[in-house]
Amino acid sequence: MELKRRLLAIVGVVLLFGGCWMGRQGTPGASRSYQAARTADAPTIDGRLDEIAWADAPMTELYVGAWLEEPHLWGTLTDRDAIIYHDHDFEVFLDPDGDGEAYFEIEINVLGTEFDLFLNRPYSRGGQADIAWNLKGLRTAVFADGTINDASDIDRGWGIEMAIPWSGLVPP
Repeated sequence: MELKRRLLAIVGVVLLFGGCWMGRQGTPGASRSYQAARTADAPTIDGRLDEIAWADAPMTELYVGAWLEEPHLWGTLTDRDAIIYHDHDFEVFLDPDGDGEAYFEIEINVLGTEFDLFLNRPYSRGGQADIAWNLKGLRTAVFADGTINDASDIDRGWGIEMAIPWSGLVPP
């Protein structure tokens, strides 16, 4: 596996990449979408991307499993629903009906701390985040290949896996 950001999807939902909400040409406000393929064998959610399900998944810029090369693994936030983007994090934005309005957001840091929320519409259109919303049945795992919070060495990176239950994607 390359030591670059390898982003894979093997679930049956449409995933939207947000982060900065950059579109195909890098234009703010646009979003990318990816129709993820189904797999016959579910991966073990352990943060390692070494199962056949991941090997057979098509490459994409969108994700449910990812390997992120990072020379210094760092994380400080440990409370669920802390504002994870203050740490290095991995984020998934889900818009099941693809209308670009209401969507779900799931974030995780290298410590495995989860932050999930529901947004009734994008922030740029006055959206209000419901941080109290929790994705029922969400399973996540992180694998750190290096030493977390030790700047004296060079780390390889970290792997993320998420099992996102379709049935849990219900607005509050």
